[in-house]
Amino acid sequence: MDQAFERALQKIHPRLREFPDLRYDVILRGQKKPEGLRWSTEANYPYGHPVLAGYLAEGHNFGVLTGIGGLVVLDVDDIARLEALGVIGRLPGTFTVRTGRGGLHFYYICQDLKQ
Repeated sequence: MDQAFERALQKIHPRLREFPDLRYDVILRGQKKPEGLRWSTEANYPYGHPVLAGYLAEGHNFGVLTGIGGLVVLDVDDIARLEALGVIGRLPGTFTVRTGRGGLHFYYICQDLKQ
């Protein structure tokens, strides 16, 4: 694979790369929705796919599909509220990403959901 593509794939966090069953969709620069009409069934790619790498090399972004490879993402917008309820403290430690709006995404692999 081209070195520029290899560098572009480094945008995907190493923790996500640990799970080879995950699938990624393309989100065009400045957009919030996945590219393509069938992104949830056809227009998504495994890590390392040249199409994904090409989009990333052009400066576009990516999303991670949930429900594939057992991936479940808890999307928390009101962290303070869940902390006050004692929910956050009860969650198992996991890979976590701060969203653009200041919330958190907690990534979990649920073995019972793996296909």
